Amino acid sequence: SSGINAEWPLRPGDKEENVLQVLELYKQKVKYLTGNIDFLKDEHHKILKSLHEEIERMKYENKELKFKLIISDGNPPAWMQEKGWHDKKESKSAVSSSPSRRNHKVYDEEISLLRDNLSHEKNKNKVLQEELNAMNSLDLDCNLNESPDEFDLDVPNTIEECYTLISSLRSENDAQQK
Repeated sequence: SSGINAEWPLRPGDKEENVLQVLELYKQKVKYLTGNIDFLKDEHHKILKSLHEEIERMKYENKELKFKLIISDGNPPAWMQEKGWHDKKESKSAVSSSPSRRNHKVYDEEISLLRDNLSHEKNKNKVLQEELNAMNSLDLDCNLNESPDEFDLDVPNTIEECYTLISSLRSENDAQQK
């Protein structure tokens, strides 16, 4: 009876009634505490859910900012410089030594290499296009100067003639190798 409130009227002769009152008091307390636990569980769930949503939102925003940084050729936008987010003087800061910062440098190098390769390939294409144009202009000049009668080509007209030609060429080749 030491755990019972002193304001509770206890009668020494009614032990059963006292036990029933204590049980009723404990039932009410359990019901009250269960309600509190349920409330706290709901609040905890709501907070966790909102934190997870915030994390996802921040991940998305981070991806967008990384994309914008890559697109801007590694030169941060003015608003990042104003806020001090990209200070080149702080080379030993936690931001610049982080793995994502090192990855950014690797990406910059790769982008630079790809740009150089692209420029090289564009130059090769330009040279090849000029050579092709020169060859086409020579072909046109040759074709204009020569009449079709000057060509002496014995081209087979049917598949059978092709097989016959191939067979005769093989025979000539075999004879030359012996």
